[in-house]
Amino acid sequence: MENQIIMKIRSEMDHVTKSECQVVYLLVEIRKLMDRDKKATEPYNSLRLYSDWAVHVGLAGPQAQDIVKKADAFYPKLMDGTATAEEKADFKKIFLLNTFRSELDHFLQDHVQRSFSNAGWNSFLASFLHVIEDCPLICKADNATLANVDEVFIVRDGDGTGEAPDGTPPAIVWGLSFKGELKMPIGANFTISDKLIETFVAFSGSRNPKATSSPAPSRNP
Repeated sequence: MENQIIMKIRSEMDHVTKSECQVVYLLVEIRKLMDRDKKATEPYNSLRLYSDWAVHVGLAGPQAQDIVKKADAFYPKLMDGTATAEEKADFKKIFLLNTFRSELDHFLQDHVQRSFSNAGWNSFLASFLHVIEDCPLICKADNATLANVDEVFIVRDGDGTGEAPDGTPPAIVWGLSFKGELKMPIGANFTISDKLIETFVAFSGSRNPKATSSPAPSRNP
């Protein structure tokens, strides 16, 4: 069975990932292989988290909680400019999905002798964002000590620039919110547009009917 899964993953990796179906199929097969590998020593926490995101409508497990707590701690430092270079680098690894790619490539190289080119990863990522765009997944931390951020969610750029034409990097847009109100959008390769503002306002309204204000300017961590 394990060899069959490996063959399926290799076959999928030999084609450019351009559709949502391909992304979901590939991540499901990877997760199957991860669960069957009893000798695995790498935890692949980010890879497990994002694989779960592809097939769930919300996450509140340990990895999701960790992201929320890091965002809560980083937010005031980002706003007042006191974040260190090391803290910014650590934050970028998570919120620009660098850790996701690193763990995915490591797993693929180790188990199926395949990896993504830069263009291949950008195409895969753009499709992955499509998978989750219809129902933005929320990582909610049930922790009374949180003071700045208690939810984080990810959406595709409202103007559709997440298409990643010709393998270029897609737009990555995260929202940080607290008690149902959007604090700010962060990410990469996107600009604040009317459609994006409408997306975030609609989200805030769905979580908190009184939250009708526009999002704060984006910050690049």
